[in-house]
Amino acid sequence: MNNVTIVNYLKLMRPKQWIKNGLVFAALIFSGKLLDTEMLKLTVQGFIIFCFLSSSVYIFNDAIDKEKDKQHLKKCKRPIASGAISVPQAMVFLIILVILTFSWSIFLSIEFTCVAFIYFALNICYTFKLKHVTILDIMCIAAGFVLRALSGTVLIETGISPWLVVCTSLLALFVAIHKRKSELEAVEGGLTNGRKVLENYSKEMLRDMSSAIDSATIMAYCLYTFNSDQPVAMMCTIPFVIYGLFRYQYISHKKDLVETPELALLQDKPLLIDVFLWVVTCGIILYML
Repeated sequence: MNNVTIVNYLKLMRPKQWIKNGLVFAALIFSGKLLDTEMLKLTVQGFIIFCFLSSSVYIFNDAIDKEKDKQHLKKCKRPIASGAISVPQAMVFLIILVILTFSWSIFLSIEFTCVAFIYFALNICYTFKLKHVTILDIMCIAAGFVLRALSGTVLIETGISPWLVVCTSLLALFVAIHKRKSELEAVEGGLTNGRKVLENYSKEMLRDMSSAIDSATIMAYCLYTFNSDQPVAMMCTIPFVIYGLFRYQYISHKKDLVETPELALLQDKPLLIDVFLWVVTCGIILYML
Protein backbone atom coordinates (compact mmCIF):
# COMPACT_ATOMS: atom_id res chain seq x y z
CA MET A 1 0.00 0.00 0.00
CA ASN A 2 1.63 3.28 -1.11
CA ASN A 3 1.63 6.57 0.77
CA VAL A 4 -1.09 8.07 -1.44
CA THR A 5 -3.43 5.19 -0.65
CA ILE A 6 -2.73 5.46 3.08
CA VAL A 7 -3.47 9.19 2.99
CA ASN A 8 -6.76 8.54 1.17
CA TYR A 9 -7.83 5.98 3.79
CA LEU A 10 -6.97 8.45 6.53
CA LYS A 11 -9.05 11.11 4.79
CA LEU A 12 -11.85 8.57 4.51
CA MET A 13 -11.86 8.24 8.31
CA ARG A 14 -12.20 12.04 8.72
CA PRO A 15 -9.80 12.42 11.68
CA LYS A 16 -10.63 16.13 12.02
CA GLN A 17 -14.08 15.12 13.25
CA TRP A 18 -12.63 13.00 16.05
CA ILE A 19 -12.58 16.10 18.23
CA LYS A 20 -16.30 15.51 18.81
CA ASN A 21 -15.44 12.30 20.64
CA GLY A 22 -13.74 14.36 23.33
CA LEU A 23 -17.14 14.27 25.05
CA VAL A 24 -16.21 10.76 26.19
CA PHE A 25 -13.91 12.48 28.71
CA ALA A 26 -16.69 14.66 30.18
CA ALA A 27 -17.76 12.18 32.87
CA LEU A 28 -14.15 11.51 33.89
CA ILE A 29 -13.33 15.20 34.24
CA PHE A 30 -16.46 16.34 36.04
CA SER A 31 -16.56 13.33 38.37
CA GLY A 32 -13.14 14.37 39.70
CA LYS A 33 -11.45 11.15 38.57
CA LEU A 34 -9.16 12.57 35.90
CA LEU A 35 -6.07 11.77 37.98
CA ASP A 36 -7.13 8.14 38.47
CA THR A 37 -4.73 6.29 36.15
CA GLU A 38 -6.97 3.27 35.59
CA MET A 39 -10.03 5.39 34.86
CA LEU A 40 -7.99 7.55 32.51
CA LYS A 41 -6.74 4.49 30.59
CA LEU A 42 -10.29 3.21 30.21
CA THR A 43 -11.56 6.55 28.96
CA VAL A 44 -8.70 6.95 26.48
CA GLN A 45 -9.57 3.54 25.06
CA GLY A 46 -13.21 4.54 24.91
CA PHE A 47 -12.24 7.70 23.04
CA ILE A 48 -10.23 5.71 20.47
CA ILE A 49 -13.09 3.24 20.03
CA PHE A 50 -15.56 6.05 19.36
CA CYS A 51 -13.11 7.58 16.88
CA PHE A 52 -13.06 4.30 14.95
CA LEU A 53 -16.82 3.91 15.33
CA SER A 54 -17.61 7.41 14.13
CA SER A 55 -15.21 6.88 11.21
CA SER A 56 -17.13 3.72 10.33
CA VAL A 57 -20.32 5.77 10.19
CA TYR A 58 -18.68 8.40 7.97
CA ILE A 59 -17.39 5.73 5.58
CA PHE A 60 -20.83 4.12 5.34
CA ASN A 61 -22.48 7.50 4.78
CA ASP A 62 -19.95 8.46 2.09
CA ALA A 63 -20.50 5.16 0.28
CA ILE A 64 -24.29 5.62 0.29
CA ASP A 65 -24.12 9.30 -0.71
CA LYS A 66 -21.40 8.95 -3.35
CA GLU A 67 -23.46 10.33 -6.24
CA LYS A 68 -24.87 13.21 -4.20
CA ASP A 69 -21.44 14.13 -2.86
CA LYS A 70 -20.11 14.40 -6.41
CA GLN A 71 -22.44 17.38 -6.91
CA HIS A 72 -21.35 19.12 -3.67
CA LEU A 73 -18.78 21.91 -3.79
CA LYS A 74 -16.70 20.49 -0.92
CA LYS A 75 -17.82 16.89 -0.48
CA CYS A 76 -16.83 16.05 -4.05
CA LYS A 77 -13.21 16.02 -2.84
CA ARG A 78 -13.83 13.14 -0.41
CA PRO A 79 -12.01 9.88 -1.33
CA ILE A 80 -15.10 7.92 -2.40
CA ALA A 81 -16.80 10.78 -4.26
CA SER A 82 -13.57 11.66 -6.06
CA GLY A 83 -12.90 8.04 -7.03
CA ALA A 84 -9.66 7.78 -5.05
CA ILE A 85 -11.20 4.84 -3.16
CA SER A 86 -13.89 2.59 -4.68
CA VAL A 87 -17.06 1.68 -2.82
CA PRO A 88 -16.05 -2.04 -2.50
CA GLN A 89 -12.66 -1.04 -1.07
CA ALA A 90 -14.36 1.31 1.39
CA MET A 91 -16.84 -1.36 2.49
CA VAL A 92 -14.07 -3.91 3.16
CA PHE A 93 -12.25 -1.30 5.23
CA LEU A 94 -15.53 -0.49 7.02
CA ILE A 95 -16.15 -4.15 7.96
CA ILE A 96 -12.62 -4.50 9.35
CA LEU A 97 -13.02 -1.29 11.34
CA VAL A 98 -16.40 -2.32 12.79
CA ILE A 99 -15.16 -5.80 13.81
CA LEU A 100 -12.08 -4.29 15.46
CA THR A 101 -14.13 -1.62 17.21
CA PHE A 102 -16.78 -3.85 18.74
CA SER A 103 -14.30 -6.58 19.67
CA TRP A 104 -12.31 -4.01 21.60
CA SER A 105 -15.41 -2.48 23.21
CA ILE A 106 -16.65 -5.88 24.49
CA PHE A 107 -13.26 -6.36 26.11
CA LEU A 108 -13.76 -3.10 28.01
CA SER A 109 -17.40 -3.26 29.07
CA ILE A 110 -20.70 -4.78 27.96
CA GLU A 111 -22.54 -1.62 29.00
CA PHE A 112 -20.15 0.52 26.99
CA THR A 113 -20.62 -1.80 24.01
CA CYS A 114 -24.39 -1.35 24.26
CA VAL A 115 -24.04 2.45 24.16
CA ALA A 116 -21.61 2.17 21.22
CA PHE A 117 -24.01 -0.14 19.37
CA ILE A 118 -26.93 2.26 19.93
CA TYR A 119 -24.76 5.07 18.55
CA PHE A 120 -23.83 3.01 15.49
CA ALA A 121 -27.40 1.79 14.87
CA LEU A 122 -28.82 5.30 15.26
CA ASN A 123 -26.40 6.65 12.70
CA ILE A 124 -27.16 3.86 10.23
CA CYS A 125 -30.87 4.68 10.60
CA TYR A 126 -29.99 8.36 10.17
CA THR A 127 -28.16 7.64 6.91
CA PHE A 128 -31.04 5.64 5.44
CA LYS A 129 -34.11 7.46 6.72
CA LEU A 130 -33.92 9.84 9.68
CA LYS A 131 -31.80 12.49 7.98
CA HIS A 132 -34.75 13.06 5.65
CA VAL A 133 -37.23 13.64 8.50
CA THR A 134 -37.61 17.27 9.54
CA ILE A 135 -36.60 18.05 13.16
CA LEU A 136 -35.80 14.38 13.83
CA ASP A 137 -32.67 14.85 11.74
CA ILE A 138 -31.47 17.56 14.12
CA MET A 139 -32.41 15.51 17.18
CA CYS A 140 -30.46 12.52 15.85
CA ILE A 141 -27.33 14.64 15.44
CA ALA A 142 -27.76 15.83 19.03
CA ALA A 143 -28.33 12.28 20.27
CA GLY A 144 -24.96 11.27 18.84
CA PHE A 145 -23.23 13.82 21.08
CA VAL A 146 -25.19 12.71 24.14
CA LEU A 147 -24.32 9.04 23.54
CA ARG A 148 -20.64 9.97 23.37
CA ALA A 149 -20.93 11.62 26.79
CA LEU A 150 -22.94 8.71 28.24
CA SER A 151 -20.34 6.22 27.03
CA GLY A 152 -17.81 7.85 29.30
CA THR A 153 -20.05 7.48 32.35
CA VAL A 154 -20.63 3.74 31.84
CA LEU A 155 -16.92 3.17 31.26
CA ILE A 156 -15.87 4.54 34.64
CA GLU A 157 -19.07 3.26 36.27
CA THR A 158 -20.10 6.59 37.71
CA GLY A 159 -23.68 7.76 38.07
CA ILE A 160 -25.20 9.41 35.02
CA SER A 161 -25.50 13.09 35.89
CA PRO A 162 -28.76 14.65 34.70
CA TRP A 163 -26.84 17.91 34.21
CA LEU A 164 -24.42 16.17 31.85
CA VAL A 165 -27.33 14.86 29.79
CA VAL A 166 -29.26 18.14 29.76
CA CYS A 167 -26.32 20.44 29.01
CA THR A 168 -24.87 18.12 26.37
CA SER A 169 -28.27 17.70 24.71
CA LEU A 170 -28.94 21.42 24.51
CA LEU A 171 -25.43 22.27 23.32
CA ALA A 172 -25.64 19.54 20.68
CA LEU A 173 -29.01 20.86 19.48
CA PHE A 174 -27.48 24.33 19.31
CA VAL A 175 -24.66 23.03 17.07
CA ALA A 176 -27.02 20.94 14.92
CA ILE A 177 -29.43 23.83 14.31
CA HIS A 178 -26.61 26.13 13.23
CA LYS A 179 -25.26 23.39 10.98
CA ARG A 180 -28.61 23.20 9.20
CA LYS A 181 -28.76 26.99 9.05
CA SER A 182 -25.34 27.13 7.40
CA GLU A 183 -26.33 24.42 4.91
CA LEU A 184 -29.53 26.30 4.05
CA GLU A 185 -27.60 29.52 3.44
CA ALA A 186 -25.19 27.61 1.17
CA VAL A 187 -28.13 26.29 -0.87
CA GLU A 188 -29.73 29.71 -1.14
CA GLY A 189 -26.39 31.14 -2.20
CA GLY A 190 -26.17 28.63 -5.03
CA LEU A 191 -23.04 26.98 -3.62
CA THR A 192 -24.59 23.50 -3.46
CA ASN A 193 -27.82 21.61 -4.13
CA GLY A 194 -28.05 20.62 -0.47
CA ARG A 195 -29.92 17.78 1.19
CA LYS A 196 -33.62 17.27 0.53
CA VAL A 197 -34.69 17.86 4.15
CA LEU A 198 -33.55 21.49 3.85
CA GLU A 199 -36.64 22.13 1.72
CA ASN A 200 -38.68 21.84 4.92
CA TYR A 201 -36.65 24.44 6.80
CA SER A 202 -36.56 28.20 6.55
CA LYS A 203 -34.23 30.81 8.01
CA GLU A 204 -37.03 32.10 10.20
CA MET A 205 -37.81 28.64 11.56
CA LEU A 206 -34.17 27.88 12.33
CA ARG A 207 -33.70 31.33 13.89
CA ASP A 208 -36.64 30.74 16.24
CA MET A 209 -35.37 27.27 17.14
CA SER A 210 -31.91 28.71 17.76
CA SER A 211 -33.23 31.44 20.04
CA ALA A 212 -35.08 28.92 22.19
CA ILE A 213 -32.11 26.56 22.45
CA ASP A 214 -29.65 29.41 23.13
CA SER A 215 -31.64 30.57 26.14
CA ALA A 216 -32.24 27.04 27.41
CA THR A 217 -28.53 26.14 27.10
CA ILE A 218 -27.35 29.17 29.07
CA MET A 219 -30.02 28.64 31.72
CA ALA A 220 -29.24 24.92 32.07
CA TYR A 221 -25.52 25.59 32.49
CA CYS A 222 -26.20 28.34 35.04
CA LEU A 223 -28.43 25.97 37.03
CA TYR A 224 -25.67 23.34 36.88
CA THR A 225 -23.16 25.77 38.39
CA PHE A 226 -25.64 26.80 41.10
CA ASN A 227 -26.10 23.15 42.09
CA SER A 228 -22.47 22.07 41.83
CA ASP A 229 -20.25 21.28 44.82
CA GLN A 230 -18.58 24.69 44.49
CA PRO A 231 -21.31 26.95 43.12
CA VAL A 232 -19.57 30.31 43.65
CA ALA A 233 -16.39 29.18 41.90
CA MET A 234 -18.20 27.37 39.07
CA MET A 235 -20.27 30.48 38.38
CA CYS A 236 -17.02 32.05 37.18
CA THR A 237 -17.16 29.74 34.16
CA ILE A 238 -20.53 31.08 32.97
CA PRO A 239 -19.02 33.97 30.94
CA PHE A 240 -16.94 31.47 28.94
CA VAL A 241 -20.06 29.51 28.00
CA ILE A 242 -22.00 32.64 27.03
CA TYR A 243 -19.11 33.98 24.96
CA GLY A 244 -18.63 30.59 23.28
CA LEU A 245 -22.28 30.41 22.23
CA PHE A 246 -22.32 33.98 20.95
CA ARG A 247 -19.00 33.52 19.15
CA TYR A 248 -20.36 30.42 17.43
CA GLN A 249 -23.39 32.43 16.31
CA TYR A 250 -21.07 35.13 14.99
CA ILE A 251 -19.14 32.51 13.03
CA SER A 252 -22.38 31.19 11.56
CA HIS A 253 -23.13 34.65 10.15
CA LYS A 254 -19.66 35.80 9.13
CA LYS A 255 -17.63 32.70 8.31
CA ASP A 256 -18.20 29.49 6.35
CA LEU A 257 -17.28 27.10 9.17
CA VAL A 258 -20.31 25.90 11.11
CA GLU A 259 -21.43 23.49 8.38
CA THR A 260 -18.49 21.49 9.78
CA PRO A 261 -18.52 22.21 13.55
CA GLU A 262 -15.10 20.65 14.15
CA LEU A 263 -13.52 23.26 11.85
CA ALA A 264 -15.23 26.04 13.77
CA LEU A 265 -13.40 24.94 16.91
CA LEU A 266 -10.07 24.20 15.26
CA GLN A 267 -9.85 27.22 12.97
CA ASP A 268 -11.47 30.04 14.92
CA LYS A 269 -8.83 31.20 17.41
CA PRO A 270 -11.12 33.24 19.72
CA LEU A 271 -13.46 30.25 20.10
CA LEU A 272 -10.54 27.87 20.62
CA ILE A 273 -9.04 30.14 23.29
CA ASP A 274 -12.42 30.46 24.99
CA VAL A 275 -12.87 26.67 25.18
CA PHE A 276 -9.30 26.28 26.44
CA LEU A 277 -9.84 28.86 29.20
CA TRP A 278 -13.13 27.20 30.18
CA VAL A 279 -11.42 23.80 30.46
CA VAL A 280 -8.52 25.23 32.48
CA THR A 281 -10.85 27.13 34.80
CA CYS A 282 -13.04 24.07 35.39
CA GLY A 283 -9.92 22.01 36.03
CA ILE A 284 -8.63 24.44 38.64
CA ILE A 285 -11.99 24.55 40.38
CA LEU A 286 -12.57 20.79 40.35
CA TYR A 287 -9.06 19.64 41.24
CA MET A 288 -7.32 22.46 43.10
CA LEU A 289 -9.94 24.20 45.21
